[in-house]
Amino acid sequence: LAVYFILANMPPGCRSQVHTIQLALLCESSYVEEYGLDKVLEPLIQELTELDHNGLNILHEGNEINLKCSFLMMLGDNLAAHQVGGFTESFNARRPCRFCLVRKDKMASGENGCLRQRRKHDEQVKLVKQNGMFARIYGVNGESALAGVSLFHPVETLPSDVLHDVLEGVAKDIIERTVLH
Repeated sequence: LAVYFILANMPPGCRSQVHTIQLALLCESSYVEEYGLDKVLEPLIQELTELDHNGLNILHEGNEINLKCSFLMMLGDNLAAHQVGGFTESFNARRPCRFCLVRKDKMASGENGCLRQRRKHDEQVKLVKQNGMFARIYGVNGESALAGVSLFHPVETLPSDVLHDVLEGVAKDIIERTVLH
């Protein structure tokens, strides 16, 4: 497991350069399996909370400046996003999408499900905690491993996996339909 970060308030040209990507956490996957993602991410969550509440004091041209730091979003492939967000990871749930509540048996028909919303999602997490059988129904295993991070919520800060959702998914379908028709 590798967790990297970039500073979002840098100019876009700088954010895309490799030297601006910093390692925040590195852990063997066997430890994640043994101790759980919550425990492995605990030191990172504590540091993010500290930076959000107290900021970081730096000295700039003789003046001490306090920089507040906030979490913006977590990027990863679909499996990692589902794991961190507390969603079902096998994609075999009745509602396997972390963005909407479409039923799996309706996906192929192109039917849309309503978008997941913060309040409803939190209610579903509570139901799953009370009775695990709801996990398969809602596609939610439980609370997110990043639940303690200010501004993070699994239905709002886990964007699409560009490679799988866009390039291998929607874009591929649009190109195939355009070329074949």
